Amino acid sequence: MIKRVDKNTGSEIERFKVPIVYAPKEKYYARLRADPDLNRPIQVVLPRMSFEITNFTYDASRKQNSLLRSGAIANTASRGATQYMSVPYDINFDLQIYARNVDDGTHIIEQVLPYFNPD
Repeated sequence: MIKRVDKNTGSEIERFKVPIVYAPKEKYYARLRADPDLNRPIQVVLPRMSFEITNFTYDASRKQNSLLRSGAIANTASRGATQYMSVPYDINFDLQIYARNVDDGTHIIEQVLPYFNPD
């Protein structure tokens, strides 16, 4: 969510959510090259975020015995269900942020980065 404030008074002018969609960055880059001034009426509203899945990798270090079952999962009042252990995968994402001005871009980055831990 981006909050814009008046620089003179410090009061809030507007607040809005930034949409996120699944799309490769080449799609947005082609759009920006076609109309660099962003004056043509389009369906893309800035600021905007897009993400793309770049890699799936099997992680053998987290693998557990496939025949083990996880705890009971209640699916009805009288019966329980179990499920086999899951298979671990690492999924890599790329996140792109598109903004008209630096201020909007840095507000988005300030809200996204705390959720990613380098460990």
